[in-house]
Order: sequence, then C-alpha cells, then structure tokens
Amino acid sequence: EESEKLKIYDLLTSKEKKMFLNTSFENLIMVNPNMMNIEDESIIEVSPFRIPTEDGLMKRIIDIAVALIGIVITSPIMAVTAILVKKSSEGPVFYKQIRITKDGREFEILKFRSMGVTAEKDSGPVLATSNDMRVTKVGKYLRSLRIDELPQLFNVLLGDMSLVGPRPERPFFVDQFKELNPHYYLRHNVRAGITGYAQVYGKYASDFNSKLNFDLIYIKKYSLILDLKIMLQTVKILFDKVSSRGVDESERAILSEQEIEARGIKVIY
Repeated sequence: EESEKLKIYDLLTSKEKKMFLNTSFENLIMVNPNMMNIEDESIIEVSPFRIPTEDGLMKRIIDIAVALIGIVITSPIMAVTAILVKKSSEGPVFYKQIRITKDGREFEILKFRSMGVTAEKDSGPVLATSNDMRVTKVGKYLRSLRIDELPQLFNVLLGDMSLVGPRPERPFFVDQFKELNPHYYLRHNVRAGITGYAQVYGKYASDFNSKLNFDLIYIKKYSLILDLKIMLQTVKILFDKVSSRGVDESERAILSEQEIEARGIKVIY
C-alpha cells in the first residue's frame, strides 16, 4: 500500500540507508524525470521512452561514420569469412531474416550464415541455444567471436539499425512477447542495435522481461557517453563465450528428488 511505502521510505531516509527498488514499470517510468515549477509548486514531469530529437540526429551521424570506418577496416575479415562459409557448407554466404526495428517496421537483417540452410525447415522459428546442433563448425567460431554480426554494419548504413540499441527480434517472437508484456512495444521507439545495454550489462541468456527492462533503462538513460561505454564494453566481452550464447539449456540443472529436498524445498505432487 502507498501509505506503507511512505513509512518505509521515511524510516530508511531517517536512518540514512540506501534504498533499492526493482525495475517494475512503475519505477522505470520515474527514471530521468524533468523538474518544473508552476507558480510556487515544484512538479515532476515524467520523461518519455524516446531519445530526444537532437540526440537522435547526432546518434545517426555517428552511426554512419563508424559504420563506414568499420566496413573498411573489417573488409579483409569479411572476405575471408565469406570464403570459409561458402566452403564449409552448402548454401548462400549471407543469411537474411526479417526482424523488427523502430516504430515496428520490418527489415531484413544481414548476417554471415552460421547454420545449415534447412535449420528451421521442420521446427519452425525457434530461439538459438548453446551447443545448438544446427550451427555449422565454422559457424561456432563466427558466433563466439561475433564475426557473423559484421554484415549488420550495412544495416546501420541503410538506417535499419543503430550501433547501439535493443537487439532486433523476429515478428514471430515479437507478437508473443507483446501478449506477455503490454510494455514491449516501447523498445521499438528506437532503432534496433548491433549491441545493446541488455547484452553488456545483463546476461544474454536472461528471459525477455529482464532484457526488456534493460532496453527501457537504456532509452530512459540515453546519452552519447552511454553509447560509447556500451561499445567499449562490447569489445571487452567479445571473447567471453557466455556473451554469445542464446537460451542456455546447459544451465537448466536436473536434480533428483533427494537433492531438491536436501536444499529445503518441499515437492508437492
């Protein structure tokens, strides 16, 4: 209850204790408020889940400049990768897939193909997992080093993506996530990114609600400095195998009934 919250806040404030709140939508919406004065009253204006226009323009200019430089620098790597992909398995060098970006617009994301051409022929759309049997031998290295993501620099040039932003999802999963969380659409107020706040500061294998919270925090806290920090952190974790995982099935431990009860958990049938 609101009255109980106020009592707790008062107590912690009087004892000079730190307060930690969870990332519920109620709390997220209060991040980065604008302070206003109306006559003699101080008012808190809630900031929107959008990047200011002037910051968005500067972000776009930086995206274009860095993408052009990145394509020139990594062109030898992309050329070698294209040859390896072509020789390692049948099918095209590049993999195109429909994803969702700003304002819910669909676009074709470009990657080096790391799976067999019939990876989802029978299963339909599924999320990638650790030790995914659909991934080719060359694909495992491409994914672990994030080399398969390099062609997305062309998506940045085209304006479909940004260097930093929420990772783009497929329409099939977006429709499901929207049904599960009514605030999911807010992440589409900005361009999708090659890397993002959720990939750097949250574990890549976390559930979609956790990643959504990180994405909304990014939009609320946005600054060019934050983008720079995320890009530098991305370089730092490039060789961290955990960062390149999908839904990690290896971490879903299977315990016996005895082991569960030994942990003090009562099993009810």
